[in-house]
Amino acid sequence: MKHLIVRIAFAVAVCTTLFVSCKKETPEEINPNSNPTTSSSVTLLCGTVTNRNGIPIQGADIVAGSSNTTTDDNGYFSISNFACGERCYVHAARSGYFDGSVGVISEVNGITSVSIKMMDNTPDFIVTPTSNQNLLLSNGAGITLQGMSVDAGNGTAYTGQLNVAVFHHDPSATDFFSTIPGGDLIGSDLSGATKQLFSYGMLGVQLTDASGTELQLLSGMTATVNMPVPASMLGDAPATIPLWHYNETTGIWIEEGSATLTGNNYVGSVTHFSVWNCDLPSDRATVTGLVRDCNNQPVSGVQVNIGQGSATTNTSGHFQRYVPTNMNFNIQVNQPSVGLVSQVVNVQPLANAETYNSSDLNVDCPAYVSGTITCNIGGGLTGYVSVNTSGITINAPVNSAGNFQIAVPANGLAANVTMVGLNHGVVQTTNTTLPSSTGQSANLGTFDLCGTGSNTNLTTSFIINGGGYNNTLFTITSIPQYSYIVWSNLDNVTYGYAGDGSTTLNISCPEATTGTWNTNTDNAVLGFFIGSETWVGDDLNITVNQWGNVGSIVTGTFSGTIFRFDGTNVINATVSNGTFQMIRNPDQD
Repeated sequence: MKHLIVRIAFAVAVCTTLFVSCKKETPEEINPNSNPTTSSSVTLLCGTVTNRNGIPIQGADIVAGSSNTTTDDNGYFSISNFACGERCYVHAARSGYFDGSVGVISEVNGITSVSIKMMDNTPDFIVTPTSNQNLLLSNGAGITLQGMSVDAGNGTAYTGQLNVAVFHHDPSATDFFSTIPGGDLIGSDLSGATKQLFSYGMLGVQLTDASGTELQLLSGMTATVNMPVPASMLGDAPATIPLWHYNETTGIWIEEGSATLTGNNYVGSVTHFSVWNCDLPSDRATVTGLVRDCNNQPVSGVQVNIGQGSATTNTSGHFQRYVPTNMNFNIQVNQPSVGLVSQVVNVQPLANAETYNSSDLNVDCPAYVSGTITCNIGGGLTGYVSVNTSGITINAPVNSAGNFQIAVPANGLAANVTMVGLNHGVVQTTNTTLPSSTGQSANLGTFDLCGTGSNTNLTTSFIINGGGYNNTLFTITSIPQYSYIVWSNLDNVTYGYAGDGSTTLNISCPEATTGTWNTNTDNAVLGFFIGSETWVGDDLNITVNQWGNVGSIVTGTFSGTIFRFDGTNVINATVSNGTFQMIRNPDQD
């Protein structure tokens, strides 16, 4: 389950990045969860976060607009009643990985599903940056650092151990569309105009010191980036191409500088590190379409490759994606893991603002896992189903209709199926055997995901005095999906979370029982996220007054001293009258 210290480290890292950067990242007219031509819409936003091999990442911090949550055991997350424009943007962060993100066209008053892959950021090089360093991967991708050019964080040159992680996004790779930051390649050029990009290669670079603190270049210093161009793209590669860096907050690529084709590589100079991209800008068109199986039925949750991007079919089998204009591209379903491959649709160059309605993409009938979920205590049900088999995890959302049908491999292997009622905190699990032939379905029957759970809102509140607050009351009211507590057998720690989109509380205690623990003397941690502020417990007591079975409500209190760091100073305050209510979720292994 998520770890509070990881969340705090993430927030501090974001603040540090903003503090050390002297660059204006994004024109103000670009909103990550909006579009200038559309009005706000409401959607159930949900998705899965995995590593490059498709293994779910647990405890990833998810930020979408002003809402935040974390992924569960299956790498799944959801945000109810999320308001965005035509584009929904989601950012994911987790220790051990480069940040991941995705921008998708939203489903108005429906379910917007996303998939994020995060790349491992294990250092590729460990050097001392007092002299020039050529840090290139085996394919030639990498950077050249000048000696004494890395900022120690205080405006002086860093001279200690420097860890350098490099990831090259090769546009000829089969998973390029699913691993690139943002996914939809939307950029802002030097004039502030929104552009659709076509990439000749990307390079993610992260510099950290021996303790893992992220570092940047000194003001006024530059480094050289080197990006190989795939052999299949060299014939069309321009001699000079714009460079773009990625804004993690908005998911927009920002034009800055250019790169020159030298041999088979684009070479350019940069003043800071994030992810850099060699792209040609163009206007934007839209592609839509439908995926059907051999029985002419729509197939949901299928990934469709569209040029350098991809889209996931919604619950009615439809997909849509922005594409560059004036360029040929292909559309195809290609998911061999579940036996789904469609014909290739060749698309001729589209005009600015044109919408291309693709012919239906036809796939063989996959194997399915199906079933029904109910909510006997009334009210709409929000939840998801996760199928785990042979190293593969497939997550699919369900809503108040209650029926689900998930495409799975036709391998005849055993599978574990988890059904999670997100708004009532009820989890049901069952085992099944997957069909051994395509076109067959394993029907799991009916499951009640509400009857034994809490159907009431849970409340957490506290008062802060000092640090800019004058006995200010904060109240978090949320459904069990966003207010829960769990015991981790792996860490031997209890983790609690409560959030309402603007304010978040995290706690951890060393036992799964009632009792009192101090953040200064015991293995206990408490922190708040209030807007952009991150407060951490200093000398603070956490008391669990009521601890019951899974599905029951855990209650407690907290009070004491807290602090936060504003980039320059440590700010102190006190918290009092702290109370929390959280649904107890199943223990985590």
